[in-house]
Amino acid sequence: MAVIPPAHSTPARTKRAPWFRSSAISGDNRAATHPINALLNYAFAVAEARIETHAIAKGLDVSLGCLHDGPRGLVYDLVELDRTRTTKAIIDYSVRKRWKRSDFNVNIAGEVRLTTSVPAKWHR
Repeated sequence: MAVIPPAHSTPARTKRAPWFRSSAISGDNRAATHPINALLNYAFAVAEARIETHAIAKGLDVSLGCLHDGPRGLVYDLVELDRTRTTKAIIDYSVRKRWKRSDFNVNIAGEVRLTTSVPAKWHR
């Protein structure tokens, strides 16, 4: 016998994929609770800024995304094209690097952030 979901259930298109990385703090992927997620958040923020700058310079309307809505929809769509490579690069880098506790800050809520020394080393 088939089970019919209740009318108030979440539509299928808004359900998250099983591999979606979520934070125990915020429930989404914004508040990192692990150093690797803090590195990924930083890498994607840099990618978004670079893509947005280039898109605007080329005269594109960054609000016209296909997969994502909102004022930066196109930026997020373009980030998706490179997400796998960026994630692999961060994981490969983090395996090779010898991390110190001082490379990360953890706030009172348990959110992990990079210290300013880590990004400064990347941009040299």
